[in-house]
Amino acid sequence: MFSKTIIDSDLFLDLPTQSQNLYFHLSMRADDEGFVKNPKRIARMIGANSDDFDILIKKELIIVFDSGIALIVHWKVHNYVRTDRFKPTDCIDERTKVHLENNIYVLGIPSDNLLDTQVRLGKDRLGKVRLSKDNAQAEPAKNQKHLIGEYKNVLLSDLEIEKLKSKFGSTYDEKIQKFSQGLELKDYKYKNHYLAILKWFEADIPEKDDLIFNNISIPVWKKEDNL
Repeated sequence: MFSKTIIDSDLFLDLPTQSQNLYFHLSMRADDEGFVKNPKRIARMIGANSDDFDILIKKELIIVFDSGIALIVHWKVHNYVRTDRFKPTDCIDERTKVHLENNIYVLGIPSDNLLDTQVRLGKDRLGKVRLSKDNAQAEPAKNQKHLIGEYKNVLLSDLEIEKLKSKFGSTYDEKIQKFSQGLELKDYKYKNHYLAILKWFEADIPEKDDLIFNNISIPVWKKEDNL
């Protein structure tokens, strides 16, 4: 239950008797991971005072959290609990604030985990920078227009194609092809092919010279017209 390495050490034997007594009582009432939920009550019960408590903290024999819960620093040195009998502590928040080094509880994140976290964060930041650069390079390309359609006469950017696909669904390519055929057959001239396609197909255009757009008759632009 108690390791002589700790209780026979000069550090422990030099403690006031009441502090030693408090240490034994706290250890006897700790859970399977060394946490004590009611240390102050135990101290009052045996007649110990705050000075006895503070000495154990100062000598790094116990850790006391803001919640008031105490932890026996050398619990793992004193005790070995069989796996089939081990019950994890209920003091979950406090357990996350400590780690073990050579079976001794230490406050804070292990140095190797901290380094790993820093490396991981560094990679994440590099990834974000790379993504930002890639996105910046991709934007001009998406806005660059090129000729598509059956007759390679429809001038659209990748971004405009994506918008048409979003608006018309699976029929977007069919509409581009029909628009290409119309340009080839009648030699229509438009400044903006994307807007022209919207006007052509948003109202299920009938096959006549006038277009119906939002129930308004719109004449088809001829060769000499501009959009």
